[in-house]
Amino acid sequence: MIIAACDLQDSLPADKTETLALIEVLELDIPEPSGLSFDESDGFLYCVNDPPNNKVYQLSIAGITSQILSFQGNDLEGVFVTGDGQGLWVIEEGLGKLIHLDENGDVLEQFTSDYQISAANSGFEGLSQTWSQTGFMVINEKAPVNILHLDSSAAVVTLYPVDFATDLSGICQGRQVDEYFIISDQDQSLFEWSTSTGVIAEYHFDIEQAEGVAFDPVNGIIYIVCDATSNLYSYELTQG
Repeated sequence: MIIAACDLQDSLPADKTETLALIEVLELDIPEPSGLSFDESDGFLYCVNDPPNNKVYQLSIAGITSQILSFQGNDLEGVFVTGDGQGLWVIEEGLGKLIHLDENGDVLEQFTSDYQISAANSGFEGLSQTWSQTGFMVINEKAPVNILHLDSSAAVVTLYPVDFATDLSGICQGRQVDEYFIISDQDQSLFEWSTSTGVIAEYHFDIEQAEGVAFDPVNGIIYIVCDATSNLYSYELTQG
């Protein structure tokens, strides 16, 4: 296992002028939604939810559920759609397990990470594929707050200690290679973060229990899902 620390920025660029502008709020028929992912190939969002359901949902950008996959997990918190016809991955928080599913929800393979989770309810909270598509970026919610680069079998490659957020609750690929959007539930913030330079920018939102984030790079829309109210928020970054 190779672990390397990365020094993260404490301050934002002085000339940062973009703001997070709310587009729409939609009510979902999904109880306690958590992880979120956008599939560029078909324009659908995928969402997982907390116990007792622990299911995977496919929904339109209008917030309408179109499919519920057959798989049922133990404590699902994160999801990532590969977008290449190879299904999707989900993550189990306390077990530190990554599970590969096909489009119907049948298990293709699964791996348990060698990362030591200190508390079952403060473990793996969000999941994204790396830009190289050879591994995963995973966030550990807290105790401690970490960003992890895992290889294809869920072994830790790089560990990035986090000092810019109280907790982390969702992650997805960002606008540029090796950049990611990351959200914090407790800080009510969206961060743009890079593996090489740390925090690029921070945006605040007024959402209670923001649990998942997804990004549509073609239309420049950021989706955030709320566990407490089952609402789906859509935003755009605007100059201002």
